[in-house]
Amino acid sequence: CGAPPSPPPPQNTPPVSSPPPPGGPPATTAPPPSVPPTIAGLRADAVGLPPRPEANFECGMIFKASVKTYQECLTRMLFGQPSSQWERVRRTVRPRATALFLYNLQSQEMEGVFVATEEPGLDLVPEAWKGSVPRQLDESYASPFPAQVRVRKVLDLRPVPQSHFNGLLRWHFTGKSFDLIFDRDQTAALISALLAGQPA
Repeated sequence: CGAPPSPPPPQNTPPVSSPPPPGGPPATTAPPPSVPPTIAGLRADAVGLPPRPEANFECGMIFKASVKTYQECLTRMLFGQPSSQWERVRRTVRPRATALFLYNLQSQEMEGVFVATEEPGLDLVPEAWKGSVPRQLDESYASPFPAQVRVRKVLDLRPVPQSHFNGLLRWHFTGKSFDLIFDRDQTAALISALLAGQPA
């Protein structure tokens, strides 16, 4: 549907005001409009996300990757967890509503922000990460990480060192691992930390 035709311009237009005389009050200029964060190379409002992307998600989930699996995650745009984590992945990950992050176990850096392009599934890509572990724990699945999510990157941020977000992680009592699921407020705080950690 087209927009209704615009009314004709008025016949008598007011005269254009002349600039203030010397010594008068200085002319004021409007501040430049703020530019929303860049999301996948586009303005935030162009892809339906608000200017504050950290407020856009209901929850978040971190996927871990080793030096043997990290690049394959990004090449395939696929995240995975062991079969023992399937129920957590299935209950948590919702397309566009869950912010997803990729944590590099070796460099201890976090990359984001990603979202699922569809519902999670088991062995969506059976050949993914084959040979990346010395022994597959659950041989009933083809992939060592069969709880899988197809993803796309919606907030194009560089990986950020753990020092920028370490205080937001909920460490387990052993101190060797942390909880992978974040609620809305924790997710917003993590995205804000990644934004703050970007190079100038």
